[in-house]
Amino acid sequence: MSKTIKFTPDYRSGAGYREALSEAITDLEKFSDELETTIEGLATTGKWKAWSDSIPVGGEFHFTNEMLIDTGDANVDAIIA
Repeated sequence: MSKTIKFTPDYRSGAGYREALSEAITDLEKFSDELETTIEGLATTGKWKAWSDSIPVGGEFHFTNEMLIDTGDANVDAIIA
């Protein structure tokens, strides 16, 4: 996992740095999406199961950040924190 990085006085303006930064942003966006999906899955199979079961197959629901911050499930809330 570790890489040797050659630091130079202007490393931030170099193409390598900009590319690494772009990759890091992309990776973090993917991780954020995956984490949100995981949190929604945990909540809807735990504390929110009865509600989730009432949603018709093929139905859509858009979760808000506020909903996910306080699910009522200590484990989900800990992941969010």
